[in-house]
Amino acid sequence: MKYFAKMNVFALLACIPLVVFAQLEVNVYRISRVTGLDLDIIVKAPWIAFLIAAVLGLILFPFYIRKHLGRYSVDGWLLILWIPYFFLFAGTIGRLLPVMHPGEDPGPGTGMLLLFVMFFYPIYVLMTLMFAQFKWDFGVEADQ
Repeated sequence: MKYFAKMNVFALLACIPLVVFAQLEVNVYRISRVTGLDLDIIVKAPWIAFLIAAVLGLILFPFYIRKHLGRYSVDGWLLILWIPYFFLFAGTIGRLLPVMHPGEDPGPGTGMLLLFVMFFYPIYVLMTLMFAQFKWDFGVEADQ
């Protein structure tokens, strides 16, 4: 049961970069209206946030996996376990912050962009799982 809980924690953490990207991408016009920032800055912000979160995830998630899930006990379930958490978070945020102004609707290509990113996101999770399988010693001798 502990292993299942730890797998779910990883899935929860793995879906956060995608949720942040999706919410920032879908709510571009709302963020621009509320903050008063230029639309060019707001359009670039989701990509910058997603890249930073993805790079940090590629660095930090393998350490979490090796420490809590074991180096060789990683299941293929981790490739799809983030999907329910993504829809849970996206649905919750959509219910808490409904679109009140018709100008805040996302653009017509946003859905296709999100489908594209969601299609390739399991490859990112797979890369994270592969990095967790490598032995990272960095030339440091372990105390015996």
